[in-house]
Amino acid sequence: MNSPAIAPSSIRWFPADANAVESRCPVCRELRRNAPVLAVGSLADGSTLTMYQCSACDSKFFDPPDIRDFSEIIGRGDHFPKSYVEVVCGIWETFWPAGCASRKAHATLLDIGCGFGFSVDAWRRLRGEAIGVEMADYGRAGAKALGVPIYSDYLENIPELESRRFDVVYASEVIEHVPDPRAFATLLARHVAGDGVLCLTTPNASFIRERNVSSTLLAALSPGFHGFLIGPVAMEDILRACGFAHVSVREFGERLVGWASHRPLDVDPQSPAVRAQYLDYLESVLASRAENDSITDGIAYRHFRDTVLAGQFDAARRSLQRLETSLGEKYRADVLHPVRARELVQSLASVDEFSAACPWFLPNFYFLRGMYAKLVERDEEGARQCFRTSREVTTFLSRSWGDMLVLEALSFLPEAWQQEAVSAAGQGDSSVCVEWMASIANGGPDIVAAFGGSRPSDHQIERAFVEGLSLLGSLNRREALREALHDCLSYLDNTYGDWLRAAPTVREKLPGAALQLEQQMLLHLKIAAACTQVGARTELVRPLLERAALLAQLQDPQSPMTRSVAAEARARLAAPSPGFNPWGTANQGMKISYSFQTGSKPPTRP
Repeated sequence: MNSPAIAPSSIRWFPADANAVESRCPVCRELRRNAPVLAVGSLADGSTLTMYQCSACDSKFFDPPDIRDFSEIIGRGDHFPKSYVEVVCGIWETFWPAGCASRKAHATLLDIGCGFGFSVDAWRRLRGEAIGVEMADYGRAGAKALGVPIYSDYLENIPELESRRFDVVYASEVIEHVPDPRAFATLLARHVAGDGVLCLTTPNASFIRERNVSSTLLAALSPGFHGFLIGPVAMEDILRACGFAHVSVREFGERLVGWASHRPLDVDPQSPAVRAQYLDYLESVLASRAENDSITDGIAYRHFRDTVLAGQFDAARRSLQRLETSLGEKYRADVLHPVRARELVQSLASVDEFSAACPWFLPNFYFLRGMYAKLVERDEEGARQCFRTSREVTTFLSRSWGDMLVLEALSFLPEAWQQEAVSAAGQGDSSVCVEWMASIANGGPDIVAAFGGSRPSDHQIERAFVEGLSLLGSLNRREALREALHDCLSYLDNTYGDWLRAAPTVREKLPGAALQLEQQMLLHLKIAAACTQVGARTELVRPLLERAALLAQLQDPQSPMTRSVAAEARARLAAPSPGFNPWGTANQGMKISYSFQTGSKPPTRP
């Protein structure tokens, strides 16, 4: 892999008053004076590219774009098709926007830029006729491997499709690559049936903010591969210009999804039926494929991932058995041993060596294997080793060959470290927690380096403080707790300013605003307990407890945890004691429960 390893921390952000230059926005086509937003190295050769904010619409664009072939970014070796089918291709991420576009039990799909063709395959198994269009080589490979129809030409050059109309016309992460996005959308609109839906997804220009610096932001930018990013307003303008009366554009973090139709839309991104169809597809593929190749491994891994994270452990057990059997046949036994696996990976000198020796989902798998060991097998030591392997392998791959092949693993990295600390603490070892809390370090540059070049989200940081303060307090590591408390309060001051003066019922102005309400209350309680336990900043104890109690009033009806934390806070306020220790009654732990959004991770089924 010859492309440079560009880290998110290398992005240079321009100040708000940076000098604007005259340039033409490729999205709205307006020639205006546009201010620079950031400068970043191209993923192809490291050359500096500058992104501008269009002053006429809400899009952002590189000028000059310097677009390269994807192979120059991801590499030309055999590792790319293997990594793509094993983990890089987000099957759920590409399926759900089309899946929820139409409520018809039987519907037709035209998927433009369908990649390997997983969505085409899923649609044909579940919903009806589906046809793909894909110019890249992996489209032809997917058509052969999956037995699905994929045309390898531009849509306007395919006579068989010229007069066809479809219930859903779909282009996922394609429009940001075309020279004229409005002309592209107009072309697709011609193939939408009278009661059909056009669905477009693309990286969200509104997500490009310094506060969001991460591997996810770098992937959205994809400098050298993406020429521009469309904003929500521009996306709606593009769809309405196609003549659609009904348009819905929604932001899912770094992802923008637009649906458009001549009829009223009925779109539910959280549809349980669509989620169930997706899991049915994975199970269908596992049942029908006898060969344990990279395609089957990738399907088994995704099934294991999504069932573990949804708490469907009986289903997860089946895919885990299939996966471990296949990996045992293909690779050295070290791959299935967490300690030896990380030693093996760190001995490999090139991306092709890694691809030959390991599956590309290896660090992701070990995070999920740790969760399975913890929650199902009740094996804290095994879980601890799996979590450590996940974070060490993720960091090694990111630093060695860049983020683009380990984006999902990087999204698991903060949680892997946190869960390793929890498992170690359960064995009476606070060293991992001390290291982990030090890495949080006020959300500054050190945290980016500690997490493989990616900044954890505010939600992850604040959740880490809840868990870390609780662990160190329960283990009575006073000096480590004092340092963690100092780091926590510094982070809160940097993030929320003079939060003590904020109205106690305006939760977005209070510490923990990125958390769910119960967790925000718990953060207040844990900080108060830490202040008391180490005898530092004790003047904060009463206002923290008061805010914890008052926040409960914002939830109606109140959950059991809300009532428990509020009762603990009120009890401490009524009879404060220098030695009080709320680590017990209100310490319900930070149970592993992702709040999935439909952008980068699957939502849990109700």
